[in-house]
Amino acid sequence: MAHKGGFEALNRTLKDIRGYNNLMGGVTVLLAGDFRQTLPVIPRGTRADEVKSCLKASYLWPHIQKVALHKNMRVHVKGDTSAGIFAEMLLKIGDGNFPSLEGEITIPSNLCTVVSSLSELTSRIYPDIINIKMKPIEWLCERAILTPKNDKAAEINEILLKAFNEKSFDSFYVACSRVSSASSLVILAPKGSTKNTVYKEVLR
Repeated sequence: MAHKGGFEALNRTLKDIRGYNNLMGGVTVLLAGDFRQTLPVIPRGTRADEVKSCLKASYLWPHIQKVALHKNMRVHVKGDTSAGIFAEMLLKIGDGNFPSLEGEITIPSNLCTVVSSLSELTSRIYPDIINIKMKPIEWLCERAILTPKNDKAAEINEILLKAFNEKSFDSFYVACSRVSSASSLVILAPKGSTKNTVYKEVLR
């Protein structure tokens, strides 16, 4: 999510360019976003710093007309009931309304496939990766492993790259929201639970 300073700078710039002192220089600006997603990252910042940096804390926010989307079109168009159940559960997680204990939620079995090791994760997402040269490009494009931290991403990349060379790459809601159904989601959680950080003060 973008820092509020970016929008405030755009407001000042448009006023200056257009020579018009109305909001955004009189230009209609359409913004789209989800406050359940990751807030602006503030190096060495606190939770309060992150909340203060988001658009809702800007002087621009009271002037923004809010329009909310309520119908999941992916579910509505395809008529997939399992995707609808997944979407409802995802919203509960994003809103912080899913049962938790000390900031951690137990991952339900109908949300995803849970694995307990990196090797199991990579083998589930990239089965038979040693024969990657034989795979069509679509096979690679429809697969991805998401991780919240760069060091873990580097570790996963190293595991995948070694597989190529030997034989011949803290938010739960954000990761889950990248897929449309439970059958598409595999999560590494050795204890069967994971941390779920929710900024309820921004969702109000």
